[in-house]
Amino acid sequence: MSVVLKTFLYILIVIATLFGFYKILVDDQKWVGYISFIFAVLVFGTQLIPGDRDTNSVENVQEIISSDVENGEDKRSNSEDILTFYEETSEQQAKEDGNGVNIQKYSKPDTVLQVSELEMNDTVGEANFIEVNKTYHGNLSTDKDVDYYRFVTQNDGKVSVSFEHPKMDTRDRLWEIFLFDNDRDGKIINLNSTGSSASDVSDAARIRAGEYYIKVNSYYYSNSDYFFTVNFIEETEQYEKEPNDSIDMANPIVVNFKYTGNLQRDTDIDYYRFSVSEKGKVNVSFEHEKIDNRDRFWEVYLLDGVNDHTVLTLYSRGSEASLQSDYARIPPGEYFLKIKSYYYSNKDYIFTLNFEGESEQYESEWNNDFSSANKIVLGSKYYGNIQTDKDIDYYCFTVSEQKRITVSFEHNIIDSSDRYWEIYVIDGLDDKNVLQMNVKGNESTITATAESIQPGNYYVKIKPYYFNNMDYAFCVR
Repeated sequence: MSVVLKTFLYILIVIATLFGFYKILVDDQKWVGYISFIFAVLVFGTQLIPGDRDTNSVENVQEIISSDVENGEDKRSNSEDILTFYEETSEQQAKEDGNGVNIQKYSKPDTVLQVSELEMNDTVGEANFIEVNKTYHGNLSTDKDVDYYRFVTQNDGKVSVSFEHPKMDTRDRLWEIFLFDNDRDGKIINLNSTGSSASDVSDAARIRAGEYYIKVNSYYYSNSDYFFTVNFIEETEQYEKEPNDSIDMANPIVVNFKYTGNLQRDTDIDYYRFSVSEKGKVNVSFEHEKIDNRDRFWEVYLLDGVNDHTVLTLYSRGSEASLQSDYARIPPGEYFLKIKSYYYSNKDYIFTLNFEGESEQYESEWNNDFSSANKIVLGSKYYGNIQTDKDIDYYCFTVSEQKRITVSFEHNIIDSSDRYWEIYVIDGLDDKNVLQMNVKGNESTITATAESIQPGNYYVKIKPYYFNNMDYAFCVR
């Protein structure tokens, strides 16, 4: 019996009793008073004195569950036993009329409800305990009702929330679903469900092992039942570990291994940290599921761990399912990979930091000015590349006597007559150019000579005119 009806009957009994006393003591109409007393007793005896418990009624199932909770027993195990018994013995769907708690077989094929919501669960402290990858059932009894659920993961992994309800002829937002933890300021997942969308799945997020909460509240109110599942997949160390939204929280990784991650929201930024113990050549391979859109979705930056200098930049469009960045040469040290969105996509990305150690015959960054110039030996061939359109490479050598020098410069052929490299040999004493070369794309080899230079220190300066990231080779003899 509903609370409203019980309250009404108690008021009716009080009125009938007072009316009886009035007729007996004031109006001296005892027979009317006795009738009022009899009416009050009959109402109380037939309607308000509880009879034997009917184990097949939904109300009594909920009373049993509530009693177990009050006695401090295990909510989840007790409620599952009761609800399972009820589901097996009931021949039709049973619903409580007023309180918004429904116990029934879920109509979706091959899916059976494990347990229904247990009120009161209106705060984090009262949250129902649930398990991942099982379907649960609840209801918002009023427009102010809020339902909380709690779950625990023993391992890191990828999580999303499935949410279903009866289809309705409205596009209004009815339910708001949030996934959050105790430590983070904000929501890990936020899902809005409209009346016309009977089945929704949230974006995916990556979480560490720990305790998490689901919160369900109304935007526009509906008393209809909802069904939800926390979908969870355990993942290995080669998957992103959230939170990694700053350099301080960057995930440690190693070069030449694949890693998988995703941007959980449009403001999410993922950081990864790695170190190399020798100088070498590095680039980034980046993959994702193909999107029918040529807009830029991901921006990838390789950062120097010392001064936050941007070593490499890679932009990935939706239609580019696989691509590689330009190459850069880096010295030993710590570095960071930063991945952020331009246009947002929640799809997984996969990246590899390809690294190859190199000998002293290769350029050693950072050599972007005179003071950091690489020392070279006359007669030896050296390799390098221009990493960005602003990069300049400096090399230095010494001659001990007046002599003639020749500089040769090589690169892979480019089908263009445009100028790509400019090479200067500069006197270290008076900063004058003793030799200059302009190298076109379709000139694979070019040589220039300075007939006579004086003893002293000299610099080779190589800079871009039109940018190309390919390796070059040069020799001063």
